[in-house]
Amino acid sequence: MTGAGARIATVVVFALVAPPLAGVMGTLFMLWPAIMVMPEVAFMASSGALFGYVVGVPPALLAGLFGAWVSPRLPSGWLWAAACALTAGALSAALSPLIQVGGGKLSPFEQVSLLAGSAAAAVLVCALICLRFRPRPI
Repeated sequence: MTGAGARIATVVVFALVAPPLAGVMGTLFMLWPAIMVMPEVAFMASSGALFGYVVGVPPALLAGLFGAWVSPRLPSGWLWAAACALTAGALSAALSPLIQVGGGKLSPFEQVSLLAGSAAAAVLVCALICLRFRPRPI
């Protein structure tokens, strides 16, 4: 896949896969103490996928657009994946004051860390998925 097709495929993967993945990861992190006591609580993490779509589409879409734009300029796929993950983490951290997670039980630092970390990890997974068909260097 080359040119516009690779760019579109990259953005689509980021926009469709990263938000629910980040939502599930964030929910698992918040529920971890309860999961250690009652493992069946882990099934509640699937509800994080919906929250991920509600909150995570803008940062994931912007990270995908950034990834499609910067991909031809970075020869290393691993460097490209790291740049995409850092971009998603920074975007989610910047948007975190607009979002309330954890029912008010998280400090602002914990909230920013939760959102930025789960977004960065989810986008890293998406970037690794896209390594085979990402836009190639010029």
